[in-house]
Amino acid sequence: MKYVPDSYDYKKLEEIGLTNEEFLNLQIKYREGFESYLKDIIDFNEINSYILMKGELPKVDDEDRNFYHKYSTLGSNYIFLRSNIHIERLTPEEINILKLNPTSEFYQNTYDRVLFETEEDVNIMIGSAIPANAVKGRSIIIEFSHDMKKETSEQMMKADEISKYLKDLFEKYGEARNIPISFLEYKAIPDYFLKEE
Repeated sequence: MKYVPDSYDYKKLEEIGLTNEEFLNLQIKYREGFESYLKDIIDFNEINSYILMKGELPKVDDEDRNFYHKYSTLGSNYIFLRSNIHIERLTPEEINILKLNPTSEFYQNTYDRVLFETEEDVNIMIGSAIPANAVKGRSIIIEFSHDMKKETSEQMMKADEISKYLKDLFEKYGEARNIPISFLEYKAIPDYFLKEE
């Protein structure tokens, strides 16, 4: 699995004793639980309806290779949780809770350690070092994804309008719930998840 950025502490994963398969399974489980928690805070159905009302955009067809898209439970072709899921930052006790039956309180109490990239309040880059890819390291990253290569000029204008609306909307959600949220637009140019030959 390819992660962008690949900021995992693999040495710590070895110390914890998680195999690659166990690590991936726990990432998927954490993601599903956290997205369920997030759906109680953010109305993703309404957001998806807004995007489709504006006119369907070509989706990025990369579920087979893109971790952030492949395991999403948000029910959208365009909106994804883009944060890395740092299972290695959980305590052994918390890993056991995650393996068994975590409650929404578990996600509420751990997401800042598991999903935030940094402890400091600094910006990080997701992909190429361009201003559009800068997000807060101490935030949940929400991605708006569409395939710009397949878009007509009219669809590009709609995508730009949708992007501005969503950025503003997620900032308001974050402020209302006191959860730092960063917004990222992924146009699949370049496609970070294509394997290099």
